[in-house]
Amino acid sequence: MLRDTDSTSRRGVYRSFLVPDELEELRHSLLRRLRVELGPEHGDAAFDQHVLLAARVHRVARLSQTVKGEGAGWEQLFIEFFPAGRSSRADAKLLWTKWRIGLVKDLAPASGVALAHGQRGLHWQLDMQEALVIDLESMCDDFEHAVNELVAVLAKDVSRRAMVMERWRERTWTVRPAQLLQQTQFRAGSRSTSFLPIGSTMAVSAVSVVPTKHRPTSASRP
Repeated sequence: MLRDTDSTSRRGVYRSFLVPDELEELRHSLLRRLRVELGPEHGDAAFDQHVLLAARVHRVARLSQTVKGEGAGWEQLFIEFFPAGRSSRADAKLLWTKWRIGLVKDLAPASGVALAHGQRGLHWQLDMQEALVIDLESMCDDFEHAVNELVAVLAKDVSRRAMVMERWRERTWTVRPAQLLQQTQFRAGSRSTSFLPIGSTMAVSAVSVVPTKHRPTSASRP
């Protein structure tokens, strides 16, 4: 398989003193770890990245939408912010039903789309079975373009920026040490019982939504 090695040639630099710092933080969050260097032998990894990319696109659609319904929000994102030639309502609907739903729900593309990576020349073309080819690296470029266009709009539209930033903050997550709120009993078989004192830090990390709402728990009885 031939691979296009110029994976960064279309990346734009959009930082400007006209864009508030909070929007730069938003942009960084949406584009963080977007691209993974893959070779021709990494087909399975490329497939996994397609799944994550579909989730990324859906996330931005939900953050930015001003219409009702997630499907309608997905279409709005493509129509408003994706590059010309790949921003029609028909294409958006196709990717919603065949790419996003297929990958996220079934871990398989539905009929009508074909997945590729390292094949920029095939992106958004029809294959011999009339399936729309979605090239991973090219779709990452399209997604980055959409995010940058969204940020540019938010820099000028104060009310929409407030709405998007509020949604984004509500869904922000962090990694923290896991701590118990109260004494918890651990049973390892019928002969061994041990306790973790209240407030101890466990040797694992937990993901929590910010702000975190502590839920009451009941202590196990011996």
